Amino acid sequence: MRTILFYLFSIWELVTNTIFNMKKATKWKNEGNKEELDKFFVNKIYHKAIRRILNVSGVVLEVEGIENVPVDGPLVLISNHQGNFDVIALVASINRRVGFIVKKELRDMPFLGSWVENMGSLFIDRGNIRQSAQIVVEAIDYINAGNAIMIFPEGTRSKSDIVGEFKSGSFKIATKAGANIVPVSISGSYKVMEANNGKVKSGKIKIKYHKVIQTKDMNREDVNEIHNTVKEIIIKGLKEQLQRTITKNKEDSII
Repeated sequence: MRTILFYLFSIWELVTNTIFNMKKATKWKNEGNKEELDKFFVNKIYHKAIRRILNVSGVVLEVEGIENVPVDGPLVLISNHQGNFDVIALVASINRRVGFIVKKELRDMPFLGSWVENMGSLFIDRGNIRQSAQIVVEAIDYINAGNAIMIFPEGTRSKSDIVGEFKSGSFKIATKAGANIVPVSISGSYKVMEANNGKVKSGKIKIKYHKVIQTKDMNREDVNEIHNTVKEIIIKGLKEQLQRTITKNKEDSII
């Protein structure tokens, strides 16, 4: 029943927001009105529509370190990727509009494609090496304009609490743009859908935004190791989240 509610309510939010708000969002994007577009997505979409979807799904967010996310300026957020609910949870918790690098097929999806594009996302053809290289250039320009992008350097969902290999190429966007990096640890998201054979189950998703890493004046050695550095930070955050959960469960059992 919860799965049906999730899909029905998600479609409802998508369609109604498209009918009443898409023209405004597209107008601001075409005009380059970043300020209005940012406020609209954070206040109207992320913190209202998306949070309503999470509420219907029975998902509770536990967010730590949101003060570490700069509210403006070039930014790349780097997160581990457990499941489909990662994007929903992350945008519902963030304090600024953030785009993603997504597969090109999403552009043609009714309603959703336009919203993903207006968020500031870039569409990649994974089978086209030349286009993939061009996306890196476009992403650097986009970030240099003061925007934010979220990257999942594992490249795919782990569907577990295991963190896969971080592709070093994913970090070129940040280092070449001289942008700030905020590592993000997210846990529990795969338990909402992937652990239940695609069915939505209520649960808690924990998100930790770590302190900013500045890449502008980074030396070559640090640039070459940035993917390992960020991965270590994210894994440490996941371990801390797990330890707090274990401690809380023990305390609750005593009570």
